[in-house]
Amino acid sequence: AIKRGAKKFTICFDYEPTKEETTNKNINSAIEVLLKEGVNSVYIVNFPNSGDLKVDPDSFIRAQGVEVFKTIIQEAVPFYEYRLNATLIKFSKIENTKGALTYKDKDNLLEEVIVTASNLNPISKDQYLKSFISLDPIREIGITEESLEIAVDKLTSTKEKEQQKRDFNSLL
Repeated sequence: AIKRGAKKFTICFDYEPTKEETTNKNINSAIEVLLKEGVNSVYIVNFPNSGDLKVDPDSFIRAQGVEVFKTIIQEAVPFYEYRLNATLIKFSKIENTKGALTYKDKDNLLEEVIVTASNLNPISKDQYLKSFISLDPIREIGITEESLEIAVDKLTSTKEKEQQKRDFNSLL
């Protein structure tokens, strides 16, 4: 599809309640492959909650109809929003288990957000960070957009220097 000029991709994996972790890994793998190929417009379809039933595009279309399927395709979220939601769900599960996030948990959350942001193109990065900063719990702990941008830029700069060093060493 990329060789034929496709610039945007919408990923629509099956939903299986017992295999959510595997599905998330597969979605992230597909995202990585597309990003490495230079595609920056990747969208993820989230099927409406169907309880304990497995849902795939074919069964969804048979049950709900083509128009409803087209609607959920149109409502697909950008991959960076998908990743942010997955990160937030992961840490909310930790919070539900412990009652509250520890300082280490908060640091891990911030690190995950910063690493993800550092791998995005500038426009996606801005949108990703804006979504993250707009969350009330994040503002409550005192994280500002400026400090987050500085942390992301610092990590990006470090990655670029490491890549330059690797390139230089391979050239030698």
